[in-house]
Amino acid sequence: MSAALRTAVAVALALPAAALGGVVAAAAHYTLVQPSDDELRAVAAAVVPEGFAVLEPPTVDGAWAPAFFRGQVFSHARSGAAPDVEGLAASLTGAGWEVTQVEPEADPGQEVRARRGGVEVVVHLDPRPASRGTDLGVSVRRGEQTPSYPVLVGAGAVLGAAGGAVSGARLGGRLRTRRQRAHAARRRRTYGEA
Repeated sequence: MSAALRTAVAVALALPAAALGGVVAAAAHYTLVQPSDDELRAVAAAVVPEGFAVLEPPTVDGAWAPAFFRGQVFSHARSGAAPDVEGLAASLTGAGWEVTQVEPEADPGQEVRARRGGVEVVVHLDPRPASRGTDLGVSVRRGEQTPSYPVLVGAGAVLGAAGGAVSGARLGGRLRTRRQRAHAARRRRTYGEA
């Protein structure tokens, strides 16, 4: 009976503790690991090259939980100069970005993709008609994070379950000991045993 009580209490505490551990880990991932919306806005403003006038300041667009997908940041700028995809890639590299892809012949414009520390940037250069300059579109999103969301939530759930099981086993042991003392006291009163 005592082992069954300890096990029952351990399981009863392990399940909610696992859920709580997963929720805490998810919240920690969103607030501590992933870049904030303000950080993404700052990146979107910083990657706009010299000579471009910002038409739309960086704005957040997209979903949030329960889809577990956070929004992206978009910005638009314009310049009177012709598109220069190589210059844009060089300026991103000079600013510490790892340029992952350059599409100099993308239809209808040109595109540069870069990443740095868990943030991914896509800059799209689109020539305006009649050689009237260039439109620039910036998209900034959260990239791969370390630790990843599933790993962190899984670890939180496992730690929560382990903590709940240990606490439940200890509590079950205390309940068992208290029951045993009460039973011994009842036997002494009833049967006069020592």
